[in-house]
Amino acid sequence: MEAILVIVITAILFYFLIKQGNAATSKQDNNISKYIVPNKNIPSEKDGVVRAICVNNYDGWLEQKHKNLKIGKQYTIEYAIIGSSTSRVYLSELKEQLFGYSLFNCYINGQEIGLIEDARIFWNVSQQDMPTRSTRILQYRGATKEGLKYIRNFFPNVPIIDRSNMNKLTLPPIPDIKEIKQFAINGWTLGEIHGLSHWQRVERNGILLSLIMCNGELCFRKEVNIKVVCLFAYLHDKCRLNNETDLKHGERAADMLYTMRDTLLKDLDNKEFSLLEQACRLHTTIHKTGNPTIDICFDADRLDLKRVGITPCPDKMATSCGEYYAMDTLRFMALDMNIPPITTDV
Repeated sequence: MEAILVIVITAILFYFLIKQGNAATSKQDNNISKYIVPNKNIPSEKDGVVRAICVNNYDGWLEQKHKNLKIGKQYTIEYAIIGSSTSRVYLSELKEQLFGYSLFNCYINGQEIGLIEDARIFWNVSQQDMPTRSTRILQYRGATKEGLKYIRNFFPNVPIIDRSNMNKLTLPPIPDIKEIKQFAINGWTLGEIHGLSHWQRVERNGILLSLIMCNGELCFRKEVNIKVVCLFAYLHDKCRLNNETDLKHGERAADMLYTMRDTLLKDLDNKEFSLLEQACRLHTTIHKTGNPTIDICFDADRLDLKRVGITPCPDKMATSCGEYYAMDTLRFMALDMNIPPITTDV
């Protein structure tokens, strides 16, 4: 009898424990659901302003609830601070505060946009010659000086990327070197390892390494002669005798340039010719020269080493941007995918 009584009491206690646990779980679920709601309001304005619908007012990163954020309400984003670990936004409607980017769904011109994804390409390009690589401030249409002043209290030295126009990227004009490309192809018998596909990638790499943001648009760095970079791509391997270790092919390519000085290279001034000659002559023997144009040529070639099974080494790159991309070649591939293709044909 006592055994039966113990079993009954145990069953009753177990029932109440389960019921209490379910109630607690239900309460927890309710707490979560009151913070996160589906977004049904999509801004339809076509004015280029970045708008955000609040879908959550609890910041899990900071373990903080923002009582002044109203779920389902529309806000205007003036700035976004995109970082390697967390990203925050500054809203026109709520001054003197930054909010986690993940609390919002963002839209521009009636279309949903991922601010981090949009920023990444500009992040990569704008890292050149800038003191802080881990964080960027994105400035959008309608941004105020008041907002930037507040942000600068926390991010005093972070570079600003102007995205106020949100236009698609376009490449600056690329030099037309069709005759040089045809010259390089003529008589080439060593295949693709050091042939046309490699030359095209070196040209592309050189262009990518030379880009920087100017007033929200892509332009070439002033200190880099892009014409020399493109010419180098198609001439640096032209005098190879084989696809193996041909240590003298750079010297032969440099000597070849003098035979072309009054014909295919007649439009180069003396400085440009000298840069091209040095880049070809030294690209297999010198780590770096300190000249931006020549060093971009070196790194454009080195970033294509994966074609022969060699991973580019950051310590052996000639430029800071080459080193940056050699540390993570997937980052360089992502940049390549987002930059428009070269339109000139061979």
